[in-house]
Amino acid sequence: MVEAESASATPPAPRGFEEGEAAAAAAADMDKEQQQVGSDAVEAAEQADVGEEEEAVEEVPEQKFQVRQRVFARDEKASGILYESVVRRAMYGMRQKQINVYLVDPSDPDAGKLVGQDEDDEEYCWHYFVHYQGWNVKWDRWVEEDSLYVASDASRDLAKVLKTELDKIVKLQKQSGGGGRGGNDINVVRRRMAQLEAEFREEERRDELRKQGLLPPLSEEEAKKKDDEAM
Repeated sequence: MVEAESASATPPAPRGFEEGEAAAAAAADMDKEQQQVGSDAVEAAEQADVGEEEEAVEEVPEQKFQVRQRVFARDEKASGILYESVVRRAMYGMRQKQINVYLVDPSDPDAGKLVGQDEDDEEYCWHYFVHYQGWNVKWDRWVEEDSLYVASDASRDLAKVLKTELDKIVKLQKQSGGGGRGGNDINVVRRRMAQLEAEFREEERRDELRKQGLLPPLSEEEAKKKDDEAM
């Protein structure tokens, strides 16, 4: 009877078994800790990515013009004057960059000063796909935000003045016979056109500051003078 009980009893664990179990448990705990650390790292990286995305979104300025809004848009590729237009699409992207190509003499000691002159940082702005009213859709194109004006009586008057100045340029070109003569007179007219736009933009900026209360309102005399000029 005693022998039967001895036979059915659990055999003793082999030597070193308990140490092996302890080592396995310790390894399992270590794996759990490493998994937790890895999970925390992934979560932190995801949060950082989200933060960067939010920061990138915050850096995008508010667009000034909306789809289907009527505007006056400059036609850079043809005349450079303003046409009444409608915004069809809007996109935020890289600003168009002008690349200058120079033909230089390698032996010229100043030749290296031109290299890398156009390597500026990338700039971004809002672009608008506009349709020029009264023109075929094949002339629709993307225009940068600073080439658009809010449609108003003032911007319409500016467009008329710029058209008059352009007519002077065309007349001067015809008089010169296309041989390059009259270039100084043409440059004078072009500078006057650029000055007119610059003055208009400055007045727009001042009007916006007045709306925000950052500049005092116009006096009655100044307001009357401005209205007379608009007429």
